[in-house]
Amino acid sequence: MTVVGASGTYGLATGPENLLDDSAATAWLGPASASPVTETVHLDLGGRMTLGRLRLRPAEGCVDLFPGEVELEVRAGPDEPWTVVMSDGG
Repeated sequence: MTVVGASGTYGLATGPENLLDDSAATAWLGPASASPVTETVHLDLGGRMTLGRLRLRPAEGCVDLFPGEVELEVRAGPDEPWTVVMSDGG
């Protein structure tokens, strides 16, 4: 599984690749914004797979920036429509 894109990052040390490094000491932080915005991350799973768990943790010292809503969307290919498979919050 690899990160192939994101809506942005706050800085060099907080890129979306941190989502997959299995370290609680790193985090992906989106760009700063004065109001709530939708953030996205695109992952290439390398093919069809079953995901048993999605675990999101707030970055240390940034708990107040953790999203109130999360949706997981998937699609079969680059030209296929997105389908929501998990939604939480809000």
